[in-house]
Amino acid sequence: MMATSEYLNEALATALHEVLISGGSALEVASNTSGTVSFCRVDSSDIEDKRNTCGSLPSFFFNLSSNDSQSDFLIRTSNATNDIYSFFGDARESPQSDLLSFSIYSKLQNRNFSDDASKFRIKFKKKPNVSNSSVNDEEQLYLPDPLVAIDGSLIYQSLIMHAFEVDDSDNTGFVFQLEPNTISSCPQYLVIARFVIPPNLRQLDPFGQFFWTMLPTSISKCNSSKSEEEALLDYALYMQSSELTKLKSDAFRRTKYMRIKASEINRLYIGYRELTVEEKDLYNTVNPPPIPYRFTNQINTTAHVSVSRPSCVYLHSRNDYWQTNGCQVNCSF
Repeated sequence: MMATSEYLNEALATALHEVLISGGSALEVASNTSGTVSFCRVDSSDIEDKRNTCGSLPSFFFNLSSNDSQSDFLIRTSNATNDIYSFFGDARESPQSDLLSFSIYSKLQNRNFSDDASKFRIKFKKKPNVSNSSVNDEEQLYLPDPLVAIDGSLIYQSLIMHAFEVDDSDNTGFVFQLEPNTISSCPQYLVIARFVIPPNLRQLDPFGQFFWTMLPTSISKCNSSKSEEEALLDYALYMQSSELTKLKSDAFRRTKYMRIKASEINRLYIGYRELTVEEKDLYNTVNPPPIPYRFTNQINTTAHVSVSRPSCVYLHSRNDYWQTNGCQVNCSF
């Protein structure tokens, strides 16, 4: 069955190669129930080291390179919303998401890139409704005003705090995204995270180390020539599964004598605040944020908050199943 399907695809690729123009518009067939199939003709000499798509599918970005005289390719991409391989039988596990496929035809045959030194790269973008994301709907989040206690001391909240359930830190990453309302002013934020117990900037406590960073990591990243999408990458915190596992293990070790519910072990607290002008680019590994934290300034540039739980998997030539070890999720544009 698979051989017949591939034969039909190669025959179709042969016919379309004569019709499509290299670098021109894609031929696309869309169905409301089955998905979308796109064909396009490309020249690797024109697209190497560039981001390209085939058709209107937003999930696919690809790069091609060629080390031989053949550079004229026909690309086939598809996004099937149903299990198009259901003929294998009921015992086969059904997919839990859309099925994406990508084929490269060279010299009118399906090309096997494992047989030569050529390479290609494919990037997939998740749909918002399947990215395990949560969005803060409040447009204006400010810190509460400081209060003066009876003894004259100042009581204040240092961070705007959020809590998230992270139950599978061994296999997934965590992305915390800030979207400033006025990104052109290049605000810089201090972001702090810890499992189980909210991070505390007012005093040192015995409840485990916390993770901290600045977003963006340096104001030198601010550039008016960047698009808004590019600029927002500097306001995203990518926490790898190894970092999450380390933070969770440390928090569990330091709080195991406390009466804590099992669900609280998976609770990741992330707090943030806008840095003052004198604090910008001030903190680093040698000079971390001071504890107790002395700044009580209000947030001037508010921000929307969203989080996602991306997973990173890969295939190895010696195995036929997805692997996660050593795989990292990074920002890319």
